[in-house]
Amino acid sequence: MSKVSKGRSNALSSGKSDSFREEFLAAGDRDEIATVVAKLSAAMDELGLSEHERRYVEVGRAAKKNYAQRLSTCIAQKVSDGLRDRYPTILPSADGKMHESRSMGAGGLKKLDVNYSTPELGLGLGISVKTINFRDLATKRYTKNVKRVDGELRAEAQDYHTRQPYSLLAGLVFMPMDAATDGVGERSSFRHAREVFAGRAGRAGPQDDPSRFERLWIGLYGTTPETLGDVRFFDVSGPEGDSVEVIRFSAVLDEIQSEFRTRNRK
Repeated sequence: MSKVSKGRSNALSSGKSDSFREEFLAAGDRDEIATVVAKLSAAMDELGLSEHERRYVEVGRAAKKNYAQRLSTCIAQKVSDGLRDRYPTILPSADGKMHESRSMGAGGLKKLDVNYSTPELGLGLGISVKTINFRDLATKRYTKNVKRVDGELRAEAQDYHTRQPYSLLAGLVFMPMDAATDGVGERSSFRHAREVFAGRAGRAGPQDDPSRFERLWIGLYGTTPETLGDVRFFDVSGPEGDSVEVIRFSAVLDEIQSEFRTRNRK
């Protein structure tokens, strides 16, 4: 099992392996959190509180936030380890230190999940990891936090690209696999997220919109005992429908490397 603690642990991750099983095990028991939150929410319903009164209650917020932080930290370690043979000084380091390292943005120093910087390049490659892990209690879908995540990505891209326009930024947004089947008809949480994040990707060159990432993928992850660790990635700028391409983690790393070479070929 991976043991990753923010910035301090000796971290062992599953590296280039396409499986994220160790990372999800290290993050904690997502199903337990979801079950307890649902139980508490049902108890709140029995109290007969008004909508105004329920605003004073944050059911499971701390537990969900802590799980998301642990998972993002574990994933950042795996991404960094998967790219380390190509970028030896990439952060977080092999021993699990320097998580959320800082790089200069337009508004000052900002945190990055995965950071490859050199004196010559400045910020050469930055990778942002986001996770949306729990259904909204009201809608029973995963759409509630999509707008928030898009706003965070926009701010990150704007800040880094304004200061360092040649930097290559990639985004990885993780959602449970059932986000693809939770909608009415074809309008699932996954489809909604793809449409939103498609507008946050596709920056082709340093003169383009600084608020966009060069590349961005959604990773749908399995949540059952049989599928835990299975993650299928979708390029938000790629085709949709029957022609949609599903790729694995190793292919995402290869595409990031190819994009980096194109950006820095001179």
